[in-house]
Amino acid sequence: MIPGIIVSLVQFIDIQNASPMPSSVVSNFTYFLKSKTLRIVFVSGTVYDYKNVPEEVYLEMKASFSKGTYLNENIKGAYDFDKIE
Repeated sequence: MIPGIIVSLVQFIDIQNASPMPSSVVSNFTYFLKSKTLRIVFVSGTVYDYKNVPEEVYLEMKASFSKGTYLNENIKGAYDFDKIE
């Protein structure tokens, strides 16, 4: 195999699918299993990476009725983050 294809395959396996949803605040979110990073893309286009987020938190957010409410109550203020865009 070509190294670039292997890296792409590993990245594909590592990433939980982006989860789009009807939300007035959150456009979509993606979980990077290996790094435990939860990437939130807001409707405004701003992107934040929340660090060291347990997979259970990602799964709870995915299952929650209101993504914005879950984000405000369980993620903001609980995890370090980087503003990406």
